[in-house]
Amino acid sequence: SQAGWCCDANSEEGLWSTSKYDSRKWIEAWDALTKRYKGRGLSIIAMDLRNELHDVIDKSTQSTITAVTWGASDNMETDWKTAAEAAGRAVLAVDDSVLIMVSGLCFAYVLHPIVQDPPALPPKKLLLTSHVYPWSHWWVVAENNGIDFTAMRVISIVLLALSALAVLGL
Repeated sequence: SQAGWCCDANSEEGLWSTSKYDSRKWIEAWDALTKRYKGRGLSIIAMDLRNELHDVIDKSTQSTITAVTWGASDNMETDWKTAAEAAGRAVLAVDDSVLIMVSGLCFAYVLHPIVQDPPALPPKKLLLTSHVYPWSHWWVVAENNGIDFTAMRVISIVLLALSALAVLGL
């Protein structure tokens, strides 16, 4: 895809593929990158398949054109589980020493579908990533509108920690 700011909700770049750069080209790029850096004496321990993916929004109408799904179909252009599995397998086929980083949905914030239905990749090679920013917490919005969610905030943080422990098998 084209390089640009990751976090523009109006960008077609929210997916791993675009109308000009399909998922096959994306996987070919991962294959080429993995081959390029394998065995070069570099300390590459992980490959982050896609940074902060998100739905694609029509700029003129502000409506969703393409919604990212997880495990809802085998459509590699829109289903992140299908695409992450294919790209992860391609990387591991070239270099099985690296970890495969799979980010959450919705700008890498939402991990629960991935924790509930992990990608079919070797568990010891899988690293789930989430980007948690202060402005992305639902309770910040609520508190800014005069609603006190202190207890729910603590519960949410505890549940996030428990999810991480479950993924690690602890």
